Amino acid sequence: MTCCTHATALAEEASGEVIPSEFYTHPNQLVAIQGTRRLNLLCVGTGAPVVLFDAGAGLDLITWRHVQAGVATFTRACAYDRAGLGYSDPAVGAVDALSVAEDLHRLLHSAAFHGPVVYVAHSAGGLYGLLFAQKYPDDIAGAVLVDPAFPGQFKAFAKVLPARDRHDLETPPWLLKERVCLDLARRGALSDPLTDEEKYCAYPVWYPETVDDVLHKEISRRFTDPKVLEARRREFASLLPSKSMESKDEEELSASVSFGNRPLVVLTPEHWYAADDSDAPGAQARELAVWVSGHDALAALSRRGAHIVVHDTGHFIQTDQPRAVIDAVKKVMEELNRQGVRGQSAAALH
Repeated sequence: MTCCTHATALAEEASGEVIPSEFYTHPNQLVAIQGTRRLNLLCVGTGAPVVLFDAGAGLDLITWRHVQAGVATFTRACAYDRAGLGYSDPAVGAVDALSVAEDLHRLLHSAAFHGPVVYVAHSAGGLYGLLFAQKYPDDIAGAVLVDPAFPGQFKAFAKVLPARDRHDLETPPWLLKERVCLDLARRGALSDPLTDEEKYCAYPVWYPETVDDVLHKEISRRFTDPKVLEARRREFASLLPSKSMESKDEEELSASVSFGNRPLVVLTPEHWYAADDSDAPGAQARELAVWVSGHDALAALSRRGAHIVVHDTGHFIQTDQPRAVIDAVKKVMEELNRQGVRGQSAAALH
């Protein structure tokens, strides 16, 4: 089985600035990675190294639809649904950064990717990418981390937040709503939402872009599916911190993690929260300073690291400013071309 076969052959027709909505209404290539357990993979374009997209915690490959189409104009661009999300089967065992890294390794080898990939990840994918590079260094040629999480972030935030706000790091208010939605989905109450609570759960009000009717219906189907909501719950459980202000995902990372000579680009939004956020401007400035400092440290993990601030965007840079992500991928690809890495072993990049 290769990354170019089965349903993804149809994806060769995708063109323009965005992957057509219809591509997300059915599985694309279901790749068996562990016995009969499968992950959904969508590939477009041709070329090497392959670019592999990984969404933030609780999100699926739809989040990359603008960027993936652009990257596919100059190399093969693949996105996948992590275990339990989208059309992928649920995980067997733990759900954490380690299980993500192991699934990534299985996916690359089961789908017959030839040589290391350029890994592009959003948000929690920062931690997933670090562990992936640490555990399977030959699988990754370079990376673009889009407003990523980073080791030690919760401890750093706890130092600048008022005591009354620190509890929200461990149990954010939105997480309580997620739990309610999961319970309602399990009871079948979201197929015909009637109450305000059910209507809130029937479509993610925070979704970062306006979509057409086809995609709106599909996103609603996914976010009312108990399988998907359970996968989201499990990913958030490993991402959010305990009372020690360290998450399970962070604990799995070695202090000595390094990208070595691999090109790495870290993208940060210019502003912290939205302009109408309830935090006082001074608090936002302190929190943004923590975030920028953490991203500086991430970029420094590579001898060819770069930290770029993206203007006019929020957390979802890939939907607000997709061109910035596409350009970052081009930057990594150009660096790899200079180093002579075109799908072969990544040993020289260690």
